[in-house]
Amino acid sequence: MPVLARANVREFARGVAYSHDWSSRGANGYGSDADRAQLDRLGAHGVSWIAVMPYAIADGASARSITSARSFPMGERDPLVESTIRDARARGLRVVLKPHLWVRGSWPGALGADRGAARELVRSWAAIIDHYADMAERTGADALAIGTEMDRLAESAPEEWRAIIAAARARFRGIVTYCANWDSYPRISFWRELDVISIQDYAPRADGAANEARLATLAARTREVIGRYAAFSRRNERPVWLTEVGFRCDSDALEHPWRWPTPEDRCQSCDLQARAFDATLAAIAERPEVRGVFAWKWFTSGGAEDEGRCGFALTDAQTRSVLQRWYRESPLR
Repeated sequence: MPVLARANVREFARGVAYSHDWSSRGANGYGSDADRAQLDRLGAHGVSWIAVMPYAIADGASARSITSARSFPMGERDPLVESTIRDARARGLRVVLKPHLWVRGSWPGALGADRGAARELVRSWAAIIDHYADMAERTGADALAIGTEMDRLAESAPEEWRAIIAAARARFRGIVTYCANWDSYPRISFWRELDVISIQDYAPRADGAANEARLATLAARTREVIGRYAAFSRRNERPVWLTEVGFRCDSDALEHPWRWPTPEDRCQSCDLQARAFDATLAAIAERPEVRGVFAWKWFTSGGAEDEGRCGFALTDAQTRSVLQRWYRESPLR
């Protein structure tokens, strides 16, 4: 199959966040036979883009350095990540290489309260992004995310982030973006130096009312959320990607979309997950400023082994049917 030309931001990204499965010591993760089978399946669902997500690690919210996890035996090692990118491209899928940061006992948005530590953290992150910028260029990836939900660090050390952007552009010729959290993206100062405003969309779609009332207002509430992103896009003269949109298979998926699954979750069905995706994609279809959506998340195994049945994994037939209908048959172009 001929190599695809690199994408531009005018084409709509009908995407999924495509996650390495760590279960079974990574046997069904990036670069595996299971991975290649899922890449075939994604195309049949109308998916045109995937986000490939290698991880790095910080040792808690007070950490002063970040360590790449690419040497972990069952993790996202370089040869495996590169294999998935190349296999996806061979199937006609576009790829955003989107390094993530795992913060032990916390999350990336907690880092950076101390300005001195923030600068040290961003400098150690810069070396990781240099590595993945080279990989993105070498493998023909279409886009590179220089950070995900590290918004307090972005506020605390903006010049260091501008240096990361400049270095990424010197190493990589594709689309360069940053992925900000849904409640802090307006505070990022360097959007105009990037090609796309990327937002991790876990904004609430309900306020805890009875189920019937929540569903009655779901469409309107979702249009409000997407409308805010579209207005921000116009003000900053950049298109928007929603690089994560996720809803757990749980009863409070509309109130707290960001909450990580726990053993206490009361997951009864994935009906709310499917309805929330349907409302979100319908709202996006009305907003030309939003040029891409990446549903969170589809594992390389095709299952939910890493999260259990109450998590975000896109395994439910109803949810997959919603995505397929919008991605294959809708005006998302």
